[in-house]
Amino acid sequence: PLERPTAFCMGLRKHLTGARFERVVALPGEPVLNFEFSNRTDLGFEAQFVLSAELIGKYANLLLIDASGQVLG
Repeated sequence: PLERPTAFCMGLRKHLTGARFERVVALPGEPVLNFEFSNRTDLGFEAQFVLSAELIGKYANLLLIDASGQVLG
């Protein structure tokens, strides 16, 4: 049986489908990689997003962040 995608997965689809990858930034001294994207909103405005990967030992976190710094997922 097919399972429903998680809310995080749906958020990635909503904000990053069709987005243009801009660059990846490694934070100095931190186990964090920030993947920066630009896309258009539903209303056609330019929007910036960061997919932040915190790589800590056997644990990892992914955060989707908008241009204002708000965590979307």
